[in-house]
Amino acid sequence: MSTYKAPKRMTRRQELREDKVVTLYSRFMEYFDENRNIVFGILGGIVLIVIMGFGYGFFKDQQENQAQEGLSRAVRLYEADNWREALDGNATTTGLLEVINKFGGTTAGNLAVYYAADSYLNLGEREDALKMFDRYNHNADALGAGAYAAEAAIYEDQGEYGKAADRYKDAARIFESDFTSARYLVSAGRNYERAGNFNEAIEMYESLREDFPDSEQAQDVDLFLARVNVHANK
Repeated sequence: MSTYKAPKRMTRRQELREDKVVTLYSRFMEYFDENRNIVFGILGGIVLIVIMGFGYGFFKDQQENQAQEGLSRAVRLYEADNWREALDGNATTTGLLEVINKFGGTTAGNLAVYYAADSYLNLGEREDALKMFDRYNHNADALGAGAYAAEAAIYEDQGEYGKAADRYKDAARIFESDFTSARYLVSAGRNYERAGNFNEAIEMYESLREDFPDSEQAQDVDLFLARVNVHANK
C-alpha cells in the first residue's frame, strides 16, 4: 500500500500571510541594496557604542582600584594624626590631595575629599576644610551626616548661625537616627534661635518631639520651646 500523502492545500489566509512576508523581504532587500553604506554605518555605530561601553567600564574599574590603593595609604597617615602628610603625601605615599585631583570622580576619590576636609579641620585651617566639605558628595549615611555637622560646627564658631542651622538640619535629615538626628535637631534649633529665626527653631524642636520621641533630647523639648517663646516675645 502506498504511504504517499498529497500535500495539504494552503488556505487563503496562509497565502496572504506568505505574500506579506515575501513582500516585506523584497522591500528590505531593495532598501539594503540602495542604502548599503547607511546600513553598514548604523551597524558600525552600534558596535562602536557597545565597545566604548565596555571600555569605559574597564577604565572606571581601573580608576577605582588605583584610587583605593592611594587612599588606603593616605588614611594610615591620617589615622596616625599626621594630617599634613596625609594631605600632601611623602616620598612613599600618595597624599589625599593627589588622590582627589586624579580620581575625584570615583567612590574612593570622594572619600578622600572627606578625609582631606577633616584633616584641614584638625589642622585648624577652617576655610580649606569648608571648601573640601562643600566638594564632598554627601551620601545618605552617618558619614554624610557627619560631614554636614562638621560644616555646621565651623559656621557656628564663626558666628554664622543661619548657615550653621541649615547644615545641622541637613545633617539631621540625610541620615535619620535617634542618636544623631536628635542631637543635630537641637543644634539646628539653637542656631536658628541665635539667628533670630524663631519659627524655624520651633519647627526643629517640634520635629524632635514628633520624629524622635524616645531620644534623650526629646525630654527637654518643652524647655526649648519655652525659651524660644521668651526670646520671640521680647
